[in-house]
Amino acid sequence: MGFFNVLSLDSDEEVAHVCEGEIDAITLSQVVSGPVLALSGVSKWKPHFPYHLTGFDRVVVWADGDKAGQSMAATFRQHVSNADIVQMPTGEDVNSLFCTKGPDALRALFEEEEENERVQ
Repeated sequence: MGFFNVLSLDSDEEVAHVCEGEIDAITLSQVVSGPVLALSGVSKWKPHFPYHLTGFDRVVVWADGDKAGQSMAATFRQHVSNADIVQMPTGEDVNSLFCTKGPDALRALFEEEEENERVQ
């Protein structure tokens, strides 16, 4: 099992997005520009995954608001040098936040992460 939507990486965009779960990727692709991939959980991580992300200035990881999301964020930080993390609120994932608060809630989290990136 690899990344879901890996063909979207054939893109001229500078930013790639990764989230956990196919439904989250489908939802997120309606909100952000650029390729959106999904990993079916951090336990599915393979050593070659960082090579898929070569060529992007940034890889934004949308980490679920649970232990698995924290683990996924840590794995990307360890293996993908240009990974930035958007942390979902506790108990939320991309799709659940979209369904309860709408696309603007996801955009706000992304803008907050971008602002943090500019400050660093």
